Amino acid sequence: MHSISTMKNVLLTTMLFCFFTVATHAQWRIISVKPGAKVFANGKPVKKGSMISPKAKIKFTKKTDYVRVYAKGKAPFTLKPGGGKPGKSSELVAVATSMMVPRKRSLASRGKETLIDVIPDLESVKIWFSGAPISAKEPLKKAKKLLYIGKEGKLYMFTKTVQDFSDKGKFFLVYKLNGKRVIRPVPMEEKDGQITITFNNSIYKGVSDTENIKESGLFFKPAGNRPILLSQLRPFFITEPSDDFKAEVKDLIPLLKETYGTDFVEKKYQELRKEGKGEDVSKKEAKTQATEGQFYGITDLFEDTYGGVPDRNSLKMWLIKNFPNFKVPGKKD
Repeated sequence: MHSISTMKNVLLTTMLFCFFTVATHAQWRIISVKPGAKVFANGKPVKKGSMISPKAKIKFTKKTDYVRVYAKGKAPFTLKPGGGKPGKSSELVAVATSMMVPRKRSLASRGKETLIDVIPDLESVKIWFSGAPISAKEPLKKAKKLLYIGKEGKLYMFTKTVQDFSDKGKFFLVYKLNGKRVIRPVPMEEKDGQITITFNNSIYKGVSDTENIKESGLFFKPAGNRPILLSQLRPFFITEPSDDFKAEVKDLIPLLKETYGTDFVEKKYQELRKEGKGEDVSKKEAKTQATEGQFYGITDLFEDTYGGVPDRNSLKMWLIKNFPNFKVPGKKD
């Protein structure tokens, strides 16, 4: 018995040693570097395809630089100075693991999936417009840029969102530019209990540098009453992503499909079953979460590249047009 026990202990020790050895020597693959950026790992320049250790000493030359990384079994992630945290972007040199940008969000479904997401209530308007994930419990304190791909963008909300104020009214985007307040009317259409607000880049007519825009928000003015601030909102437009960016998306998609593939779906299915959910519900929910994971992977790439969060509906339409075989949330098979 003592011999068997000793053998078990030796085997366990060997397995643990192997596990930690693999973890320590696990390599990360660089899948992209910000165009024009000079980034070093242990003193050597990194480029697409470079392999680095999680313990490598990373040196960025500018606080706006970044690299995107893939490690098997993980969703692609980003390294930035200070991990992209406010107030830490000047920390240009650090161990790779401390520079990982934290991106936590729920992949759980929010009810019936539709191709076009319609914002259901005022609190959701604030969350969506701030650039927070739609599953977030509250809006970001400081709104991120909300990116629209193309010359025009649309926002969809149910009419009941503003009915507490008035049945009729108008929308305005209000922002400060060089200390002066600018008011831009925003076209809207109401039909079948739904409001569609349309933006285009003319809202920034005469603005040479949109980075100078401050305190931007969407207001609703009920008929005969004072305007009401609905939410922070910083809409920006990308006329058309470059061919190089599209090539990066094309390279990213297989990695996302691997990360959120069969193994991910099966793991989530088993977790949901343990929570007491039915078989059919668990299967559907597991697949939904895999689709959301892939979609958010591309959202992250847009944010790294363009410094803002793509509007969910705008990104869906762009992906359907440019990558028709990629499944976006709400798209029927």
